[in-house]
Amino acid sequence: MSEKKPRKGKGQFKVKTPKTNLPQNNPKIQQLIAEFDKYYYEQNYIEAIKCCDEMKKLDPNVKEVYNNRGISYKNLGEYNRAIIDYTKAIEIDNKYTEAYNNRGISYRNLGKYKKSIVDYNKAIELNSNMPDIYSNRGLAYNDLGEYSKAIDDYNKAIDLDAMYTIAYLNRGVTYSNLKDCDKAIIDYNKAIEIDPDFKEVYRNRGNLYRNLKDFDKAINDLDKAIEIDPNFRDAYFNRALVCQDLREYKKAINYYTKVIEIDPDFKDAYLNRGVSYKNLGKNKEAISDYTIAIKLDPTDHKAYFNRGVSYANLEKYNEALKNLTVGAVYQVYFLLIKLYKNKKIDIDKVTNTIKAIINKQENDSFESKKTNRDETTNKIINIIKNKNEEQIDIDPHTLYSYVPFDK
Repeated sequence: MSEKKPRKGKGQFKVKTPKTNLPQNNPKIQQLIAEFDKYYYEQNYIEAIKCCDEMKKLDPNVKEVYNNRGISYKNLGEYNRAIIDYTKAIEIDNKYTEAYNNRGISYRNLGKYKKSIVDYNKAIELNSNMPDIYSNRGLAYNDLGEYSKAIDDYNKAIDLDAMYTIAYLNRGVTYSNLKDCDKAIIDYNKAIEIDPDFKEVYRNRGNLYRNLKDFDKAINDLDKAIEIDPNFRDAYFNRALVCQDLREYKKAINYYTKVIEIDPDFKDAYLNRGVSYKNLGKNKEAISDYTIAIKLDPTDHKAYFNRGVSYANLEKYNEALKNLTVGAVYQVYFLLIKLYKNKKIDIDKVTNTIKAIINKQENDSFESKKTNRDETTNKIINIIKNKNEEQIDIDPHTLYSYVPFDK
């Protein structure tokens, strides 16, 4: 009996050879299929999409073409276009399990967790023996804070495939969310036992050890993740956090600089590097980093607060006051977003609170600036109503759930 290999899972499903009404020995079809596979596995999704476009011209009713193009759009972060393609595939075949699963992934990426669960439910109804779908639904339940349901789904995925490392990883994340660190570590250990090169598990376990103040173990895990992948951004970021915890600010700056080399648009790296510069008394360098963070996210109240502190340290009190005031306002907005999303307050309460903030900020009469204030209020209300839950989470220490890509 052959040894069973570890499996990270597909998560999303790509069909290599689409069924088509055109002859399968058609050279053009075979060429496009081969080109699609080549571009897809090279992660050249734009060219992969072009191949699907050409196949669609030859036969507009091939569900696999829409599914595969949808995955390519998803991998480019174009989730709405992916959903359109998955929906078209389902219109062609309303029992297309893979398309329901894949559409569920894109809904989750958009923060539409309940819609994603509806699609996963349908996929499971059509095929109850696919561990990937249970694991994906578990992620959505985890996002909604329904941890017991998430664990049930991960358990089912593991029952179906005991070598499914993704399910152990994601169940570990959920146990960590429940503050059950012992069970989380057991799951991370199991995933590593099955696949010793699973870098995301080392990252998560290292971050958990860091939160437990077991810095030696945290460093070992994060260094191992970096050894496996020298360009693993998150491992460098969490390694920098350990250095900050240990007040090794120069080392932290080096790690954050590496993060920025890998991902120049990673706001939290600038924000945290700024903190390290400030702790070393380098307020000008700190202000420079906070300013970049603000350009990347003009609503990040922490960046304004920190920049205000550094201006104060340089005795530039007018600039300090401006930044601290803006930071305070945005902090209130984020709190309102959280309360509204969690249904703790209604939108009228949000509106009245924002108006009160704006009124407090202005020195002149309400009537003279009523139009501008109303416009500002409406803009903020729209932000609050449309803000995805993922955008609310501004804590850079959050454990990441790993969504597997198709192999």
